[in-house]
Amino acid sequence: VKLRFGSHYCFALLDFDSIDITEDWERHYKAKNEAINEFFITNEIIKFEGDRIYDNNIGLIVCGYRNSWDYMAKKQVQIQI
Repeated sequence: VKLRFGSHYCFALLDFDSIDITEDWERHYKAKNEAINEFFITNEIIKFEGDRIYDNNIGLIVCGYRNSWDYMAKKQVQIQI
């Protein structure tokens, strides 16, 4: 797979074409947080062309930390050992 690295830890998957996500934008792709949508549009991860919306095959590298124990406690997940 050929990659091109850009700014903000984004990389393009050069071997793949853009995917038309117009029908799925509202339900599956659009974030509730408008700042996230704006970040994806600004960095061309999501691209608007006319009345169509495309997933531009640009990935985003994200590193983070989630305390799994607190999350599981909130969801009342039980683990048997």
